[in-house]
Amino acid sequence: MSATKMINAIRDDINNAASCHPELVEGSHEKAGGKDSSTSLGMTKARTCCIPNEALYEITSHESFDRKRDTGRVPAAATPTRRRRHPGAWFSAALLPVALAAGAAAESVWSAGGESRVAVVADAEIIEMNPDARANAARAPLHWAAHDLVDYLEKMTGTRPFLGAEPPEGLVPVRVRLKRDGEDLGATSEFGCAYRIDLRADGVDLVGESYDAAAFAVYHVLEELGVRWYGPAEWAEIVPRLERVALPLGTRAFAPSFHTRRLWGGGISRRWLLRNRIRNVQIPQGHAFHGFMQGMEPRDQPPLVERHPEYYPIVDGRVRGSMANLSHPDVLQRAIDRTRRHFETNPDTLGIAVGPDDGFLIDERPESRALMSGKPDPLSKVQDSTDLMVNFANWIAEALYDDYPDKVLGFYIYANHQMVPTVAPHPMLFPTVAPIHFSRYTSIGAPHSPTAVMLKNIILQWRALVPRLGFYLYNFNLADLAMPFTRTAAFRRDLPNLHRWGLEYAVIESLNNWHTMIPGSYMTAQLMWDVETDVDALLEEFYPLYYGPAADAMRAYDRLLEDAYEYSSAYSGNLWAMHRILTPEVMSGLEEALQRAGEAVGDAEPYATRLAIPRHSMRFARAWFKGYFGMQRFDFPAAGEANREFLANLEEARERFPDFFSRTILSYWNAFHRQAFEQAETIAREGVILLELPDVWRVYLDATLSGESMGLYDPRSPKDTWLQINTYSATLDEQGFPYYRGLIWYALDIDIPAFEVPDGEEVYMWFGGNDNNTRIFIDGRLAGEFPTGNFRPGEAALTPYLRPGTRQHVVVAVDNRAICELGTGGIMRPAVLYRRARREGELPPEPPTDFHPGEGPLFTTE
Repeated sequence: MSATKMINAIRDDINNAASCHPELVEGSHEKAGGKDSSTSLGMTKARTCCIPNEALYEITSHESFDRKRDTGRVPAAATPTRRRRHPGAWFSAALLPVALAAGAAAESVWSAGGESRVAVVADAEIIEMNPDARANAARAPLHWAAHDLVDYLEKMTGTRPFLGAEPPEGLVPVRVRLKRDGEDLGATSEFGCAYRIDLRADGVDLVGESYDAAAFAVYHVLEELGVRWYGPAEWAEIVPRLERVALPLGTRAFAPSFHTRRLWGGGISRRWLLRNRIRNVQIPQGHAFHGFMQGMEPRDQPPLVERHPEYYPIVDGRVRGSMANLSHPDVLQRAIDRTRRHFETNPDTLGIAVGPDDGFLIDERPESRALMSGKPDPLSKVQDSTDLMVNFANWIAEALYDDYPDKVLGFYIYANHQMVPTVAPHPMLFPTVAPIHFSRYTSIGAPHSPTAVMLKNIILQWRALVPRLGFYLYNFNLADLAMPFTRTAAFRRDLPNLHRWGLEYAVIESLNNWHTMIPGSYMTAQLMWDVETDVDALLEEFYPLYYGPAADAMRAYDRLLEDAYEYSSAYSGNLWAMHRILTPEVMSGLEEALQRAGEAVGDAEPYATRLAIPRHSMRFARAWFKGYFGMQRFDFPAAGEANREFLANLEEARERFPDFFSRTILSYWNAFHRQAFEQAETIAREGVILLELPDVWRVYLDATLSGESMGLYDPRSPKDTWLQINTYSATLDEQGFPYYRGLIWYALDIDIPAFEVPDGEEVYMWFGGNDNNTRIFIDGRLAGEFPTGNFRPGEAALTPYLRPGTRQHVVVAVDNRAICELGTGGIMRPAVLYRRARREGELPPEPPTDFHPGEGPLFTTE
């Protein structure tokens, strides 16, 4: 169908206010050579895959974790053998022997008797180039690998091998190179990650499909000789001393379990990624609406939203100048044009992202709603826009499929477009599950975590609808990088399960925050390359190598931390669940393990340096709890002191270990917590606290935003049937409302203390952290309001509204529609009534006036 005919058909559908919901049919797709070989079934039929019964999740112990895999998903030649995690053991067990001439040696000797017997051979241009030059970016991995092979062999043996373009006579050449045209490596991969290790009596070839893959072959050999890169510092590496290096002859080809293995974000060392066989290939995904909206506009034009407001969605009754109106044919045409242009100018590209920008995809236009399921998203409680997104992507696919049948259109399964669609996805669609609104602590499918179970079901159902499905996980607790944290327990379950379920495209967002990443990121890299990696054996090797005499203590430390997260029922994100995860018992166990580790190590290096990393983590936790519980006791000076301790610890950690503690720790702390602790200390120092507001309030959860029209701010409105909910001592999640979204009305009858206000001073109601925008009513009058977000503090001058020595009715309305963190919202920190001098530029509050509802929306989502 031509684009014009298709758009006309879409216009007819919109005018009829009906969307297409074709019946889903069963089917299957098979893989050949590691690539999808199924044929198109058209838009009215969906492809499914058979989900094996053994894919069902089981909570298992560390000792009995199920590591079965569906070996039919990669070519037999590329299926890795499970490796033993001991230096030098793999080659003798796994290399395929080659025919040897009579009397020939059965091994390749690289070093013996204090003498190097090999020459590392690579192109002269590769050896001599500047790897940091932009022009050399693609070839840099081969340069690094060739030099690393020489450097690490020297570190291991004390003798330095020759490095050059031609080997001297008498030395065995170890050639590090790309595969030649027509050369068969014995394995292939979708994105050039396969390599061959060929050990012969007359020489060695370490050959890759790409520069990265050739480097992988080098690092594979070094790993099997016992080198480990646990972190991005020299003291975080393991380099054994070897008297003799001899490798058994044979040939073996390798390809990864996951076609993409992307661990990215925050400046993670490219050298560390390369050494652990991570290649950051970008599959088509991402937030893309801005590309075909603002991105196609000449810079000298007025903003597109001013010229064509009809191209944008309506939210809260107003045009929002972001996202896109997906029911408008012109918007669709823009997306088609941009996608076609991309395919024309990038003929080798796999595809392009066509998904929404970050945030919720909301549109109140009737023609857009007609393309939606009509249901709310179960977690965010806003309209489920999955069908709208899939319809839009389908239309782009229909317009381009005949010309570009091998390309794909990617988007995130994310935010409020994450549920299983009722419209069948076109075969061109390549979505990626990005579970930002699900549990950040447990593994996928954990039965004690409702959102983890939901996520597993969503994944399996989406996988039955599309030929290829990627996943995008998070290697940190979003909006916090400070606390002791680990994804080891979750990822050791998730990666084998996801592979078993047919998701072979891995993207993991991470940051260079290594105090939470060792040994988890090393384990993750190994599993992404070989999903059958024996994690228990890997960890049994790690602890003695990395922590030496502190191995047992640090194994206990990590396991305690892993279990605290994996088996938690908490849903809150950021730091709001730390008291439920890092309980006093857990903190005590962690402290005791660190103490034992320190006593075992003493000043011995590098173990003492390695132990300093988790010690900084624990200092972050102690500072957080000191401030968190100090605020709850209204010990505001303690909160200020905790803030300074947190910042001093971060400064010390970054000065000593800049690559192990991300700068983003400070960014998150400043955005979410610092203001509250600093303002609390200022109030204690400069103000006079008149009243500490209680923890428990009467609460009405206003999901329909009807409270204003019902007069809930009025003292005559009965509150005796409202819920009683804690504010600062427990999150909504803890109190049974983890998925609530809407307004929250808080009500109290407060005995206002007798007070006098000196000239130049005012009485303020200060909230240590609300989420989000807040309005305060005193005896039915709107007395103050302030915008907040990210748990920031806010206050309003209430002097004219207060009657000292009397009881007054206080109602606080907090907008909790925008998700900031999981299972949180409303009044999040303690609140006080206090007196202080007006600051420069502050004006006295206006005299009280009556509140007239209905003059405008109480809150908007802008």
